Amino acid sequence: MKKLTFALLTLTFLLVFPTFGQAIGQITEPIVVPEGIRGQEIVSTLTLLNSEKKQTMIGIVAEGQIASWVSFYKKDDLEFKNPITETFIEAGQYLDVAALFKIPSDAANGTYTGEISVVYNPDQATSKNDDSSSTVAQKISRSVEITVSDKEVIVLDVSVIPEKFDFKSKEPISVRIIYDNQSNISLTPSIQFKIKQDEKTFYNVIYPYPEGEAAVRSMSLHEIPALKISTDGLAKGAYLAELTFMRGTESMAVKNFSFSIGNSGIVLGAMFAKSNLVKTIIGILILIVLIAIIVVSLKRKARKKSDN
Repeated sequence: MKKLTFALLTLTFLLVFPTFGQAIGQITEPIVVPEGIRGQEIVSTLTLLNSEKKQTMIGIVAEGQIASWVSFYKKDDLEFKNPITETFIEAGQYLDVAALFKIPSDAANGTYTGEISVVYNPDQATSKNDDSSSTVAQKISRSVEITVSDKEVIVLDVSVIPEKFDFKSKEPISVRIIYDNQSNISLTPSIQFKIKQDEKTFYNVIYPYPEGEAAVRSMSLHEIPALKISTDGLAKGAYLAELTFMRGTESMAVKNFSFSIGNSGIVLGAMFAKSNLVKTIIGILILIVLIAIIVVSLKRKARKKSDN
């Protein structure tokens, strides 16, 4: 996947920056926030490229009306404690950098614009013994447009990933939760976790947002610690897990998945039945093809007889 991603990014850079002498690049798709609100924090990922044959120092700057709203961080600085203005990128590699926008609490309603730029000056090469193929400073910019309003927008998507779908009796269920917050505010969703069988509910617990865990920032992904759900008291059989993600008493998203307890034989049987079904379908298709061949052959013979 990394190789495929790198290939696609490289192709993008080549299409956007065809000049042979370019030593740096970044994806230049505009950053657009249509309905930001005062105090909102927005995280955007910058993907930078170094096409030089040596490690290179690349500067990152913000300009325009949003210049004072943004700061940059290494991707692994998850708490945004150590802002950077430049970074090393290895030869022929790309690097992700986080841009954190903070809309001022006193910003008036309106549209604010600017640019985020990556800058490279060959005269500031990391090694004086290396010769650069470039002779002039390079700058590649990505436009930014943030519209500030008073409207609060709540849009949350969630990836629910169970460790597996068939559990032994009394074996706890482990579920990964990854939030995709497309709102213009930070969120700390609580989770109502239900386990059902037919119309009967066997488990119904509300899990608050983990204490001490950073809120899910606007326009960003965030994974919380996996949920561990007890299956004590659940008999063997098939169940449905229903997860409702809430802000206060308001539901923002609902996800569900099916699982079984102590039913590996049933699961394997279903897989075997599915396999037999596939074999049956293939057999029917082969039979249809054979019949078609026979029909065509008979028609050809009939034509030859009529011609004679």
